[in-house]
Amino acid sequence: MFRTELHPQALKNRISLRHSIFTTGSCFSDTIGQALTENKFTVLNNPFGTVYNPLSIHRQISHSLDNRMPDEHGYLQRDDIFLHYDYHSRFAAFSKHSLEELLSSAVSGAHRFLQNTHWLIITYGTAWVYRLKENNRPVANCHKMPDQHFIRELLTEPEIVHSFGELYRKLKSLRPDLQIILTVSPVRHLRDTHELNSVSKAVLRLACHQLCHNYAGVYYFPAYELMLDDLRDYRFYDTDMIHPSREAIQYIWNKFIQSAMDEETRNFIKEWESLRQTLTHKPMFPGSRSHKKLIEATLARLEKVKHLVDVSAEIESLQKQLST
Repeated sequence: MFRTELHPQALKNRISLRHSIFTTGSCFSDTIGQALTENKFTVLNNPFGTVYNPLSIHRQISHSLDNRMPDEHGYLQRDDIFLHYDYHSRFAAFSKHSLEELLSSAVSGAHRFLQNTHWLIITYGTAWVYRLKENNRPVANCHKMPDQHFIRELLTEPEIVHSFGELYRKLKSLRPDLQIILTVSPVRHLRDTHELNSVSKAVLRLACHQLCHNYAGVYYFPAYELMLDDLRDYRFYDTDMIHPSREAIQYIWNKFIQSAMDEETRNFIKEWESLRQTLTHKPMFPGSRSHKKLIEATLARLEKVKHLVDVSAEIESLQKQLST
């Protein structure tokens, strides 16, 4: 034996293909959300862009629940670009009015999706937070403004737990059956230094542990531990030596499938992976008899899963190929 493999515990409740899923938080939530989307889940994937600290993540979800525009004092202008401290820099415009329209669309879209969401997946990236000196409010993004505008501090586990508790009560009043999965991003924030990144991740992990203990329907998925304790080798990192490689992402995704999804969904994902490879295959001789046979066989397989997910676009595309 040359390694210790981590086997995440199966969740008490499992994700089904029929469930809708809202992902939010650090860039790792993008990764999970993209994998869910590729496998035909109904997903709203990180609608506000990457956000790292728990307080800002909780605030964005809370605003979405209330369908409330962000705080007026959070708007800023950097050169000729308008931004908001509570949101990612992808929400940027040449006028405040245009930015308000962008934010209003994102918030209202998230509000509508949350009305029927079954699962919320939150990925915390760092416990370090920047607060505006003028009002002591934490920001989601400093937007490259001068350092003297901010105070940098480390959140405590009680602060994160308290903030989550307020959000949890609002979520449950809207969706009593909502289930929540917490993760700690395996991506290291080395600008905090190796040592302080470790402190930050430790605070996040302790907070997640406490939240799972305090609140029903809240689970922890060990993405962080899978990367650092199971894989624990630089060959599983991308070229920046910080982000997980494609192989590591696939490994963590496979563990997520086994831990979080019901049997029907696991079986579908296995079948869909095979179907996706067939659908993206480029034939050497389009229109040949063998190619048409492959299309007919693939259509038959799609017919078997169309009661589970929407594959109408794939069926239509193959039918067009048969008729040409």
